[in-house]
Amino acid sequence: MTLECADSICSICGHPIVIFATHIDACKNQYFVYYCASCGLGKTEPCPDEATLHELHSTQYYRNGEGVRFATPFEWLVEGMRRWRIYRLSHVVRKGRALDIGCGSGRFLRALRQSGWEVAGLELNDDTATAARNVHGLMVETALEAYADKSFDLITITHVLEHIRNPHRMLADCVRLLKPGGVIAVAVPNIASWQARFTRGGWFHLDLPRHLWHFSETSLSTELIGLDFELIKVRRLDIAHNIFGWLQSLLNSAGLRHNRLYSFLSSDDLETDNLTHYFSLIVSIALLPLLVPVSIILTVLEAVSHAGGTVEIVARLTAVENISEGSSG
Repeated sequence: MTLECADSICSICGHPIVIFATHIDACKNQYFVYYCASCGLGKTEPCPDEATLHELHSTQYYRNGEGVRFATPFEWLVEGMRRWRIYRLSHVVRKGRALDIGCGSGRFLRALRQSGWEVAGLELNDDTATAARNVHGLMVETALEAYADKSFDLITITHVLEHIRNPHRMLADCVRLLKPGGVIAVAVPNIASWQARFTRGGWFHLDLPRHLWHFSETSLSTELIGLDFELIKVRRLDIAHNIFGWLQSLLNSAGLRHNRLYSFLSSDDLETDNLTHYFSLIVSIALLPLLVPVSIILTVLEAVSHAGGTVEIVARLTAVENISEGSSG
């Protein structure tokens, strides 16, 4: 999976690529998202180095030491979404052994374990695996090589694939790890969604430069089918992700402090005593009665039009043989 930016031509299909969005971080580094409409795939350039990626994915950014990201009422909502997802997956795969790639706090794995699954996780490093290991007592490794071939019935990758330098290799490793007939569930932001195309650089789920790749339903489906997966279900309506995606994206596009409402609701609320930050928060809250209904309507319409802000694909492995890693990046 390689997308070169030279000469504005996609190295995958030979069609023109465009600059989809730009971003300048706090250190004045500029990033570009190059996008091929034919492949439905985007890539962030330049790619941050390892030290920068480590800092961007630190526990300080994503959650506190207990693995909590949001205030208690919102954590309850997120927990309900986890339970609902497990219920949906139970209709396509029998309980067995599950791996959650990018397991974070481990709360989804904990819910799976409580539902009768044997569970394991993968995290970026020992620091980010701390909450899952120490708080929930989960087995979490930092490399897929630690797990044996054909040892899992289910692998979940939830809003993680876009963070990986080589997503093709990771998915190929999943083929190796899954039992014949095993199921994979991959959820990503959808760069071909209405909210992405309408708000561009203001899109909440763009998340530069943490997101190295930007998938559409087409590009993710093509990748999975190429690895001998049979698509079972495509889900384009994620109530929480997509409604809030519209809400925060519209606020961002209005020129308010980027993702200020999200920062307020999450444990990432590290803003200083800056009047601009407070003004953006006050205006964001004042606009909620108007923008929440609009966001709900737009979420439903884009999902019906197969252009939801996020997409989850559930697929079953049809091939018995291992798939070679291939190359990308």
